[in-house]
Amino acid sequence: MLPAKHYCNSTGPNVAGCKQLVIDVAFTARAAVTSPNSYYEATVNMPPRDYTPGGRTGCPGSEMALGPTQMNIHVGQRVQWRDAGSYPKDCPGDIVHITVAYVPNSYLGLNGIGSRPLPSPGRGAIVVGQTSVALP
Repeated sequence: MLPAKHYCNSTGPNVAGCKQLVIDVAFTARAAVTSPNSYYEATVNMPPRDYTPGGRTGCPGSEMALGPTQMNIHVGQRVQWRDAGSYPKDCPGDIVHITVAYVPNSYLGLNGIGSRPLPSPGRGAIVVGQTSVALP
């Protein structure tokens, strides 16, 4: 692993070429969450583009998890996550893929993000929505 020459951050000034972008993920729950054993979660995946580790250009990509929800949710309730991330100058135009999943009962051995490599929801997770957006 090579040390970074600079970092993009969302809490202070950035070097030229880094900018903060906010991705809002919102959906309407179609299944209730009534115990800590069920929840919604999301994966946000941006594949690398024209990137060589240690290279001077190209988007390195990223992947992260949003959630799990930690509250009771009723059918029809609007759920929203906000992801504020910073992306290097070579990432505009790259595609971000977002997947929202529902885990009906982790007590039965069904599990969510972290049980399989990202960007896939975990074993037993039910995908309830997907979308893709291009970075400006």
